[in-house]
This record gives sequence, structure tokens and C-alpha cells, in this order.
Amino acid sequence: MATKIAWANETWSPVIGCTKIAAGCKNCYAERMATRLATMPLQSYYRHVVQNGKWNGDVYCLENRLSKPLHWRKPRKIFVCSMSDLFHEKVPFEFIDRVFAMMAMCPQHTFQILTKRFVRAVEYFEYAKLDPITDHITVLFSIATQEELWVAEGWLWQIPAAVRGFSMEPLLGPIRELPPFEWYIVGCESGPKRRPCDVEWIRDIVKQCRDAGVACFVKQISINGKVSHDPAEWPEDVRLREYPK
Repeated sequence: MATKIAWANETWSPVIGCTKIAAGCKNCYAERMATRLATMPLQSYYRHVVQNGKWNGDVYCLENRLSKPLHWRKPRKIFVCSMSDLFHEKVPFEFIDRVFAMMAMCPQHTFQILTKRFVRAVEYFEYAKLDPITDHITVLFSIATQEELWVAEGWLWQIPAAVRGFSMEPLLGPIRELPPFEWYIVGCESGPKRRPCDVEWIRDIVKQCRDAGVACFVKQISINGKVSHDPAEWPEDVRLREYPK
């Protein structure tokens, strides 16, 4: 499905449903979207994963979506499992195997996997013995605070991917110590009930990435209490939308 997410141009969701496990999950956009989709006849399978406007803790693996990337001939940047977490505890390793097999069959695309389940991601790669992962597959750990980064960093070093890094959206505090991975995505929270994000926090991350020579993609920032997705509206020193080489 085409997406408005700035760092991708397609989403692929062979798994739907999730469970909130971290501070960044509080105002989950996917939970809101799944609740809306569950009311639509052609998207009724979302009823399996939401209840009363919230994730119900279940996940649903959609085998009929596995082959979707094969039908996209032109190269695309694909956000994998935008409506779940591929490494959710209820997704069988055997199904994750099939997701990775499909990605291996489509080297024309760039697949972008974001996860908050750092330990299970490492456990999967140890089980699957995928070493190394080809460079068209990116693995990013999703964190919101310095404390989460400290926890996640050691696990990320164990992921055998050519492109690794962190997604820091929503960014909920300053981050002063970025390890030298290949890619960083950063942005303020969006949507209702969004929490504050000081542009100085983003400015500092951009500077750290530039000093280290690693790619940084600023997705959105808060200006006068409003979320801006347009770099032309931002201070010049945070107008950065880079991809890893």
C-alpha cells in the first residue's frame, strides 16, 4: 500500500496486530488505523486484533500478503509490518522465515524493518543463521529515549545486517550518545495527544550524525506547537533527509 511516510513509499503488512511495550507506543498510530479499518468490510480481518479501540494482544499472519513485493517491478522503499512488529512474540519464527525469503527474492527493493523487540530480533537471527543479511534489508530498532537506546544498543550490534540504526520517532527526550550505526530516523510525535519534542533535541541528533558521517533522516518537527512535515518550513540546520549509501 502506498504511504505518506516520508522515508518509505510503500508499506507491506504480512502481519497485523501488536502489543504496547514501550513509552513510544502510548499513542500508537497503527492502533488508531487498525480500529478504523476494522469497520470496513474489505478489511474485516482487523477485527481479530483490536477491541474497543485498542490492540487486543493478538496478531494475525496474512499469508495472502506474502507475495505482494513480487508484483512491484519498480524499485521501492518498503516499510515492513507497518501495522505490527515482525518480531512480536506471537509471530512464529517459521512465518518470519517466509517474510525474509520473500525479501531475498526481491533485491530490487529496499526493505525497512523497525522493531521494539530487540531481544527477540536477536533470537530470530541466531535461530535462522542469516549472516550476513543482504544490504537491501535495513533493520532499525525503535526507541524514544536515551535510556531505551542504552538498552537497545548492545542488542543491535548482534544483528547481522549491513544497514542498522535507530528510529527515534516519537523522540521523547534528548539523546546525547549515538553509537556509530548506519542510519538514524528522527521526528516528533504526531497525531492527537502528541507529547512535546524540543527542536534542540533533533538539532543535536543531526549534529551528532553529521560529525560521525552517518545518514540521518528528519521526518517531522514541531514548530509553534504544530507538526511540520515540510523541510522548507524548518530551521536550515535540521533540513536533512538522508539514506544510507
